[in-house]
Amino acid sequence: MFNKHERDAYCLFKAMKGVGTDEGVLIEILCSRTNDDIAKISEAYKSFHRKTLEAAIMCGHQSRKGREDIPVAGTKHRKGERIYP
Repeated sequence: MFNKHERDAYCLFKAMKGVGTDEGVLIEILCSRTNDDIAKISEAYKSFHRKTLEAAIMCGHQSRKGREDIPVAGTKHRKGERIYP
């Protein structure tokens, strides 16, 4: 049985697997979890899939224009800094 972070890691993997990405799942999980939760999800993702969550997200979006505008799990920014240009 998965704990909640492992379940989220699995859902993120399934959302990015194969052709296309279910962006709704990515948005739902990454925007509604705390920073601590995202860090634990990232650890679970790496332990299951031997690839970081950040690398998986970037790989899925590498062909999209404007991919540098996508905030990625584990990416740090300074307080007050704009994430989206």
